[in-house]
Amino acid sequence: MNIAWINGWAVSNKWLRAQAEKFFAQHTHEIFTPTADTPLKILKKADHYDAFAGYSLGALLWLTHAEKIPSDKKLVLFAPFLAFCAEHKKGGRTRRAQLLYLKKWLRRDPQNALKDFYNRAGLPDFSEEEFLFLEEGLELLDRLSASGVPPNAVGFVGDDDGFINLPDLRAQWPAIEIISNANHNFSKLCAALPRDPFA
Repeated sequence: MNIAWINGWAVSNKWLRAQAEKFFAQHTHEIFTPTADTPLKILKKADHYDAFAGYSLGALLWLTHAEKIPSDKKLVLFAPFLAFCAEHKKGGRTRRAQLLYLKKWLRRDPQNALKDFYNRAGLPDFSEEEFLFLEEGLELLDRLSASGVPPNAVGFVGDDDGFINLPDLRAQWPAIEIISNANHNFSKLCAALPRDPFA
């Protein structure tokens, strides 16, 4: 199965590919950076892919383009939310004021801002990498809000994910699968999955 992934904010594409290849070795994985037009770029080549996947911001980008995704293609989302900021009550746990502070911190001291984010997310430290579109990614997290979940989507979220309000997410997506002993770290979430979600 050939899978097109949209990555999360400030996460190494190389690292995500390595994790996808480790946990879903029987499939082929292509990783895309999360930008506003990434879903449409992928969907222009929809016939090339058997399934679509997203992690964190990447999941949100897919959900905001749900009506354009072919209904016969599976959509697999990891650590998803229908809006990042807590004020929307769509699964995100971060207050908008915190996000705006991160935007300012990122401009002033990008390395330490990223280190703090990785620490809170339980992710490896990618702060030495050169990322494009970081500010754009924060803008997307600030403004994007999905109206619902398509029927071809399956989602997985850790029960210890510090970025997700589980009651709010469940209210939006009753079928979301809560994975025990997992947080926002993609690798830990995949390690705890009970099955291959692409099968």
